[in-house]
Amino acid sequence: MCAAVRVVELDFIRRCHFRKYTTMPRRFPPPWTVEQIPGGYKVKDANGQSLAYVYARETKADADIAKVLTLDEARRITSNVAKLPTFLGAQPVEE
Repeated sequence: MCAAVRVVELDFIRRCHFRKYTTMPRRFPPPWTVEQIPGGYKVKDANGQSLAYVYARETKADADIAKVLTLDEARRITSNVAKLPTFLGAQPVEE
């Protein structure tokens, strides 16, 4: 197979893949929110489905001993995870 044909074929596959996934309803609709839980934070979608849990310790010393995140680090991570739909161009759920 010639290289030019292969490039055209890959471009076609890429466009079909993109079209398929941009027209499908989103499985985890935005907006995503952050909720504090005992020992960390969780990210939830618009339907209330939990998407991510990030656990942590309250003090830097406790976090260092357990080799885990501090609550501030966990909060920053979940905050950034919750922003992903915005960065990826997701639209809010129409009700």
